[in-house]
Amino acid sequence: MHSSTTLRSHPTNILLARLLLPLILLVPTIGFGVGTWRFLFALPLIIAALFGMSIATLEAHDGVLRYRRFLKWTTIRDDEIVATGVLWHPFIGYLRLTRPVFPWGRLYFALDENLDSNPFRRGDYALLRYLRSESVSERIGKTPPADKKTAQAYGLAFVLGLASSLILNYVLPHNPPIPQQNYPALFRIIMYFWRTVETWPWGVVMIALLAGLILRQPFSKHNWILAWAIGFMTAQMGVTAIH
Repeated sequence: MHSSTTLRSHPTNILLARLLLPLILLVPTIGFGVGTWRFLFALPLIIAALFGMSIATLEAHDGVLRYRRFLKWTTIRDDEIVATGVLWHPFIGYLRLTRPVFPWGRLYFALDENLDSNPFRRGDYALLRYLRSESVSERIGKTPPADKKTAQAYGLAFVLGLASSLILNYVLPHNPPIPQQNYPALFRIIMYFWRTVETWPWGVVMIALLAGLILRQPFSKHNWILAWAIGFMTAQMGVTAIH
């Protein structure tokens, strides 16, 4: 593989995958009660947030492919690449190498700019063309139509989000709250942020933000996480208003 130009993960996708998405996923975990057994219900969100923070920046320049998660760049040889694809359009791609990559086995990276302006297609990325030894100037044909059941999955995830909030607030037993002054300062800030976004109008702003992420690529099969969060936030706003 050779490249006369630099191809690199788009800064916006890096910001969304590594900062904004983990923040959105971690904020609802405050409602599960840190230090209680109910916090076990937050583990899937925490794992998903850690996954987002592990997303790598991928760069191809002068025939050299490398990635980094924090400060150190690691080079990938051409003969190490087994397969490549997209995990979540238009944000996250993946590389399967001949060796496992800590901690998920595959290397998940932020995609570069989507060259296809049609939001109802699965996307066209110069980095993936490079990884597949395709010409950057060559157009890719039409992708398969999106799964029509995706919208139903989003609806189900939304309902599950509603149910999760109601179960958390009205079904599971509540332990006496731990005084906020016993928490670290950063955690108190997060709790304040969470209590704020539960109320009008900030809850509506958060829901609109989540919906915007879904609408950016409406047929991504991984948007169910955001749909769940919208349902959870909607119910939490209702519970806060009642109390």
